[in-house]
Amino acid sequence: MPWPTWLLPEPLLGRLYERRLEPVLAAALAGRNGTFVDVGAHVGEFLLKLRRIRPELLYLGFEPNPDAFRVLARRASKAAHAQALPVALGEGNATATLRRRRGGADPEASLVEGFRDPSFYRSAVQVAVAPGDARLREAGVERVAMMKIDVEGGELEVLRGLRATLARDRPPILCELLPPFEGDTPLSLERIRRFGEIDALLREIGYAVCLVGKDGRLRAGNLSPHSDVSRCDYLFVPRERLSELLAREGEGT
Repeated sequence: MPWPTWLLPEPLLGRLYERRLEPVLAAALAGRNGTFVDVGAHVGEFLLKLRRIRPELLYLGFEPNPDAFRVLARRASKAAHAQALPVALGEGNATATLRRRRGGADPEASLVEGFRDPSFYRSAVQVAVAPGDARLREAGVERVAMMKIDVEGGELEVLRGLRATLARDRPPILCELLPPFEGDTPLSLERIRRFGEIDALLREIGYAVCLVGKDGRLRAGNLSPHSDVSRCDYLFVPRERLSELLAREGEGT
């Protein structure tokens, strides 16, 4: 098994993990203040990035995997203006099964039944799920500067549970969406359905889609299904900010 990236020393992890996304973070956060909300925070990789890029921002991370959360909570306790909560975000309050491929801080753990073949997973744990709007209110979040969502298939439910926050604060959203891989199979068809529903929700709330290229640059795009595993990162942008962000990219900032 390759050396798990998240076990790197913190300074290296913060710099090396998804390094190409740092210009995206800097551009999306330009002129924005408040709290960086990290949904599917894992062990705090983006907490470490934020401490370098915008150290004055507040940070709130949500991570349901108990093994990953222990690392995240330790890192948050050492960082200024940071907190972490051991809960998954979704549409409502519930207890759900988090399926894991392996023990420990598994980055491929998922709450979504049917997102992968059942044989992919080896263990499971019960975790708490809560709607994001309510949890952010309870945490005292006054304004969301930006969100990152990396939840292995549960993006639609996360976004539905955050509708009030998105309408109020209009934060940019960095989101990983894994594509369908296997053509006309039930697994792929389920992922295609989710792509379509996420696209419809974004249109309804006035968000545009930017693709994050392999070089970290943004370009306007859409959520049409594909099978390229290197094209997983998107920035969802309020339509009123799209021209500004793309112009900033053209300036090379």
